[in-house]
Amino acid sequence: MLMLVAWILLLTTAGAASAQTVTDQQLGPSVFNVFVGSTLAGIERVNLDRSASGWIITSSGQLSPPIELLNRTLEVEYDHDWKPRQLVMDGRRQNEEFSVRTSFSDGLATNSIRDGGRIETLEEPVRANSIILPDYFFGSYEALAIRLATASEGDRIPVYTALHGTGNAIVLETIRQRFEIAQAHQNIDVYHLAVEHAERTLNVEMWVDENRRLLRVKLPTAELDVMRQDLSLVSTRLSGVHLPGDSVERIPMTGFSVAATITTPTDREVPLSGWPVVILTPGTRSIDRDEHLFGVPIFAQLAAALSENGYLVVRYDKRGVGQSGGRPESATIEDYADDARAVINRVRNHADVDRSRITLLAHGEGGWIGLRAAAEDDRISALVLLATPSVNGATLILEQQDMEFDRLELSDQDRTEYTALQHQIHDAVVGNGNWNGVSNNIRRQADTPWFRSFLEFEPADTMRQVNQPIFILHGTLDQHISSRHANELGKLAERRSRSGATVDVVTLEGINHLLSESALNNNYPDRTEAAVATTVTESIINWLGRTLKPNP
Repeated sequence: MLMLVAWILLLTTAGAASAQTVTDQQLGPSVFNVFVGSTLAGIERVNLDRSASGWIITSSGQLSPPIELLNRTLEVEYDHDWKPRQLVMDGRRQNEEFSVRTSFSDGLATNSIRDGGRIETLEEPVRANSIILPDYFFGSYEALAIRLATASEGDRIPVYTALHGTGNAIVLETIRQRFEIAQAHQNIDVYHLAVEHAERTLNVEMWVDENRRLLRVKLPTAELDVMRQDLSLVSTRLSGVHLPGDSVERIPMTGFSVAATITTPTDREVPLSGWPVVILTPGTRSIDRDEHLFGVPIFAQLAAALSENGYLVVRYDKRGVGQSGGRPESATIEDYADDARAVINRVRNHADVDRSRITLLAHGEGGWIGLRAAAEDDRISALVLLATPSVNGATLILEQQDMEFDRLELSDQDRTEYTALQHQIHDAVVGNGNWNGVSNNIRRQADTPWFRSFLEFEPADTMRQVNQPIFILHGTLDQHISSRHANELGKLAERRSRSGATVDVVTLEGINHLLSESALNNNYPDRTEAAVATTVTESIINWLGRTLKPNP
């Protein structure tokens, strides 16, 4: 569910943080790997310790170009209540020696700065409970990890960056997720933050382990991913739901492999014709095989319902996600359709499957991947499209942007400016415009083969090539992709004239984009309890039963 406006606007969703006291912390060293894009750029050694006067965070390390930073010393001291007392930084950046000594007292940060040949003293106002976050010294986020234990959605945690001044870390969303790391399971709090200063705002994703120690910091706009070594050196994925009949396979692609879970029905006799197959096709954002969205494992829950009703179900991590290899930024919709076809190749080799009954089921913009796969592969017997848009990617982003404008109650001037910027980005990506005035961070994310294919994909063009029966389902409370898209997509499907190319369209009242039930003004309820609605699973299963009959 890619929405480029999210790189421009600060969007909020519901969440609640876990609570844990500072006295529960596990002290000691950690080592972090720092990646720029997919390249290992260096390491940072971090230590959290307690002294008689408070807390001390220290670090050292080195980062290669394009950052090019030698961190000889970082030391941040806090009192027992996590109010800053002193900051020391010493190192070399871009071949220039620098050092900073900062003391905090009476609402002021007094900085003694040596930067190359420049020496100066700078005083800046600072709030007494600020978290210190120097640029590219990632160990400092250990203090923020602890502070987040008692934070809730919408909280503004004061932060201070030497030479950049004060700002806030705004808690946009908190999700507790269970991850599988090196075959062990951990509960991890994932925080989505907007860290704002007067001159910039950074979107930040932080992972915090059960001991309130920092596990990961991601700065997407800067393509930075800082991971503790026990995480970065092993395959990691959301644990999800482990179902009876689950088995794990790796499916070879060109130059990488895709990790998949195959769920075989239990407590049932294998049909004479073999198990009918449903392949769950991941969407267009970084989605794992269980399709965790806002904490709801949508595909895992669908797999459970389908397998209980006699279907062999395949769900897989899309390339570059979870335990699958490959790079998502260089892949196009056609590449992802090729991945789906490779999964079909693999499942057809299973002796107990009915090769004549293979269904692709896709959610959101993943429906486009399903359409492309079905258009070129007659081994696919049927297509199920859940909450799939009927327009191209450029139109969809602008539509979603307008929905956010309404929610945020932006002024007409702001609307005009953001819309113009969005149009400029789209034109530049497809080669019909320029990048003048667009930040390098946005350009790095947008100017990719993947995003170009997203903007240009036309569902109407592909739909004309699809011969299979199609089931289209949408919830009336979907605030990400309007339910009107179901009818529009249905009209596109009805224009096909091929024999057997039937279409059924269902819109379900009270169902949101997560395929769960919600109140009208609360589209994403308490996600710890949200589940795919039974009306959704029953509609899918009933349609499959009517549409796909075993060969005699």
